[in-house]
Amino acid sequence: MINQLLTPILDGGIRSTYFFNGRLLSAEDLRQEQNAQQRAYQQLGRALGDGVAYGLRVAENTVTGTKTEPVVTVTAGLGLNRAGQTIELTSDLDVALTRPSQPGGASVTALFADCPSLPTAGSAIAGQGVYLLTIKPAAGTEGRAPVSGLGNIDAACNAKYQVNGVQLRLIQLNVSTGPAGSPEWARLRNRVAHQCYGSSDTRIRDFLANPFGPNVAGYGLIDDLRSTCLTDDEVPLAVIYWTTEGIQFIDEWAARRRITHPIADTTWPLLVADRRIAEAEAMFLLFEAHIEYIRDKESGLATLPATDRFEYLPPVGLLPIIGQNSPNGFNWSTFFGSLAPERLDVTDASLLPYLIRESFQHQPIGVNDAALGQVTLYLIRENADAVQAGVTNQLALIFARPGVAYSGVSRFEYGGWDVSQF
Repeated sequence: MINQLLTPILDGGIRSTYFFNGRLLSAEDLRQEQNAQQRAYQQLGRALGDGVAYGLRVAENTVTGTKTEPVVTVTAGLGLNRAGQTIELTSDLDVALTRPSQPGGASVTALFADCPSLPTAGSAIAGQGVYLLTIKPAAGTEGRAPVSGLGNIDAACNAKYQVNGVQLRLIQLNVSTGPAGSPEWARLRNRVAHQCYGSSDTRIRDFLANPFGPNVAGYGLIDDLRSTCLTDDEVPLAVIYWTTEGIQFIDEWAARRRITHPIADTTWPLLVADRRIAEAEAMFLLFEAHIEYIRDKESGLATLPATDRFEYLPPVGLLPIIGQNSPNGFNWSTFFGSLAPERLDVTDASLLPYLIRESFQHQPIGVNDAALGQVTLYLIRENADAVQAGVTNQLALIFARPGVAYSGVSRFEYGGWDVSQF
């Protein structure tokens, strides 16, 4: 059927109750109006996108949790799911990752749902492995409402309120962890995160090799879960690695994304979609959180190469390094290895926000990518001056992928001829 211009097209439109004086209203009519309002809100939500608006941070609660029965705290916050529904947690929430033990000595089991098409990896047992924590809407009723016409007999449907809430869920991921202490195990956190980003996904590599090839509809570990057990009403919050020794790490930025706007044209999603920018932001935040975790948990940072803990680095990042008056941190030459240049350049602190934002248009750094070339390394003039003056004792280094616009600034006494294009 061919429609004519100016002809109202009502198929699929929102149907709301039409009110007029004298109309007899039923519960069904009022529910229809509620559903119409809800559908209109969901349309607005889908137009805004999906992800976390604010809050909904995840951290281990070591006070109430144990190694065998861990507890995480999810902070108050607001998110939007792909269905356009708002998900709000109004106060911080402690969540047990295990069901309570049953009478009779029943063992504790994990509160998770396996994907039927994703077998449990390796020798992982129930309650242990790598999990995706999600949040989704939930609803219930509260109170009793007075009724009429039922002979003062309570009705089964006389709830006073319908209350919208949230529900949290764990989904076990099909990833290989490797034996504890192995190189594969040491890089697990970074590897799983970049599987979520699709950094090594053949669908992205094929597109970059042939932009006029097949359109890329989806990529990465989380997208793969969408076709099996991750529903559109769920918002991913964090990746959790849990073993017999307790929670090993909680990585929010492997799964957490800011609200990502939908794309108006799906022809070139890898080039123009807001999703790629949101993922690049998450890569930067992931790296900085991981570096802080390593500084807090490990020693001997000056002898640690990036290849021991990372498979990918963000296009631009900040690294604490050792130097004069800066005794703690990494050795930049050891950390970057074959990626390290011969010298350090200098930039101004005012250029740092530009460098970070410009990097969101670039691919991550593969630490074992022999064809990549050397990264560019910058000292920050203001930071170096503060360290030299004893105002602070931590020297900061900026690294940037080849191809990120050069941002060196020529400064007297900060380098020799041809340094920072002097």
